[in-house]
Amino acid sequence: MVRLATESDLPAVLAIRRQVHMLHVNGRPDIYRMPENAAEFDQTLLDSLKTPDMYVFVVDAATNALPSDSPSPQIVGYAVVQYKHFGALCIAKERTSAFIDEFGVDEAHRHQGYGRELMNAVLAHAKELHADDLALNVWSFNKNAEAFYKSFGMTPKQQTLELPL
Repeated sequence: MVRLATESDLPAVLAIRRQVHMLHVNGRPDIYRMPENAAEFDQTLLDSLKTPDMYVFVVDAATNALPSDSPSPQIVGYAVVQYKHFGALCIAKERTSAFIDEFGVDEAHRHQGYGRELMNAVLAHAKELHADDLALNVWSFNKNAEAFYKSFGMTPKQQTLELPL
């Protein structure tokens, strides 16, 4: 089941967040590195819980167990979603975008439907809050993530091109 995260979920979420960050470190070592100050890295997620218009969702696999099992939470995925409002400009319409800042599923639980469950919950939440779109950034080296998001009908809005110097 997908639900909003609580502070007690943070240790599990932070472990998944480190896995996802390691994908970036390995995929783009010219840009990313493991933080020297783990507490500072962790604090940015804690700040998300307290930021207006930001929502941290978790997939709790234990809530799918039988009631007699009385499970403790088993966090297997998370998403950080920020709602951004853009006022009307002379060249652009007023709109609200739901932006996925972070999305990750624990390595041991990938390809079991948890990411799909999480993404469907994020989509439903964005629709409930009347967002005009759901957006995110995905690195071109991360072909699995790109295919996953495209399976929901997401398409490129724009591209960032680079020429390393």
